[in-house]
Amino acid sequence: MREDEALDSSNVLSVTRGLQSSNDLSLNYVLISIYIEGKMALGDDFETLLAMRCSPVLLGKKPGALFARPKWWDEASIDAPKNCEVKFLTLTRRDTHKLIFVYSPFLLAKTLASCAHLSYLKSLGYSACVSLDYWLSLLRERFASEDGFPHEIGFFLGYPPEDVCGFIKHRGERYKFCGQWKVYGDVDKAIVMFEEYSRCTQRLLARIRRGGSIWDAEQPAMLAESI
Repeated sequence: MREDEALDSSNVLSVTRGLQSSNDLSLNYVLISIYIEGKMALGDDFETLLAMRCSPVLLGKKPGALFARPKWWDEASIDAPKNCEVKFLTLTRRDTHKLIFVYSPFLLAKTLASCAHLSYLKSLGYSACVSLDYWLSLLRERFASEDGFPHEIGFFLGYPPEDVCGFIKHRGERYKFCGQWKVYGDVDKAIVMFEEYSRCTQRLLARIRRGGSIWDAEQPAMLAESI
């Protein structure tokens, strides 16, 4: 694979689509991470990893992103601007596999507080009018106590509520379209979101190829007012 092909986010999108035809979400995350860190030689490049996995979050288009924690990951060595409002949270699954949840506190709180999300989250014990830190604490506990992925993670990642609930109701089957997630609601709307997220990835990867940093330009999520 040529370098320009390796850094083309469309390749990752096609791989992701193929993997997500499976209902084993944990396997999907592991395989996607292997593809990124192996085939694309990104195993020790912090900024490129974030550009590949989190560009829509960094650019204020998505509340959160999740990826398998690389062996070299060290929270103490994260080189991000002091005014960066994007946060990093380690989630440890029951099988001890670790994942990194990257999120914008401002966007995530706004997303979870919407009526479309609250009713389902309340049924799982996520009390309304409680701090975002509390919700993240409960999410971490659910990751640690369940064999798979808590279904509500889709809300934290900014997936449309109808797609998250549709996945739960149909157990990952009978979806209308499979892109970066399985679509049960508005396919056209989802495709627009997929394309927008792909452009975000291409934008930050292009900046890296030119010798720049993902932190160079203004990113709304990074500069958002803290809650």
